[in-house]
Amino acid sequence: MGGIGGFCGKFDAPLNILYNKIMEQIMRKLEEHSEQFNQLNGRMDFMVEKLEAHDQNFLEIRSCLKAYDEHFSRLDGRMDFMVEKLEAHDQNFLEIRDCLKTHEESIKHLEDLMGLLVKKSVEHDERFEIIEQNMVTKDDINRIEITLDKIAGTLENHRQEIPMLSHRIHEIDIRVEVLEQKC
Repeated sequence: MGGIGGFCGKFDAPLNILYNKIMEQIMRKLEEHSEQFNQLNGRMDFMVEKLEAHDQNFLEIRSCLKAYDEHFSRLDGRMDFMVEKLEAHDQNFLEIRDCLKTHEESIKHLEDLMGLLVKKSVEHDERFEIIEQNMVTKDDINRIEITLDKIAGTLENHRQEIPMLSHRIHEIDIRVEVLEQKC
């Protein structure tokens, strides 16, 4: 049995040619595949480099994110502090509002009292005007004193005259009695 595939003789040469052609095609295909594998290897090496670069980037990103987490934790603490402060400020504002309400009530009460004081002041002014209108002046008092002095003088004269007149009346009464007895 000679030749390729168990053919003998006259087919050996064409089979050999065919075999060689097929082998050449297979070899070309293998070379193409080798070239494609080499290209694929190059691409895969590039991808591996990229993936390793990505891994490195991920490590850097994780490190950065960890730093951000720590920063956010500090910010959370600061924000909590600020929220507590704002709530305390809210409470202070409520207390101030209540205090201002008390002040407003006090001011309202004082305004009411001020209105009463103004009203009383006006009433007193009116009374003072009436008093001023009816009030005696020094000139009025001087005239009254002069008049009283005249009256006192007249009364003094009358006081002195009364005992004399009384004595004269008594004498007249005695005379009248004497005259009546004579008659």
